[in-house]
Amino acid sequence: MREEDTYKDIGLRFVKLLQGLHPDWEIAFSENKFLPQMIEELERLLNGKTDYHDQFCPHLKLDILIGVKTPHSTRIGLILLEITSFMHAGSS
Repeated sequence: MREEDTYKDIGLRFVKLLQGLHPDWEIAFSENKFLPQMIEELERLLNGKTDYHDQFCPHLKLDILIGVKTPHSTRIGLILLEITSFMHAGSS
């Protein structure tokens, strides 16, 4: 199994965890894309803006980016998850 195959499952679990702690928050995630694409997707899904809206963002490919918007807010907070596969950690 490739590392990328686990991103969606991890993202869904993390969102479920956050929603359990804060049921009134709006939460979405984007996976396995370049940072500018992920920010655009989260702004569209959560109908808000990040602090990076209309600013330069490095063209980095990321694993999982989670967007969080609290009630009565138009700003989206971001949580970055970088996934490390432990399957390869022991093999050299």
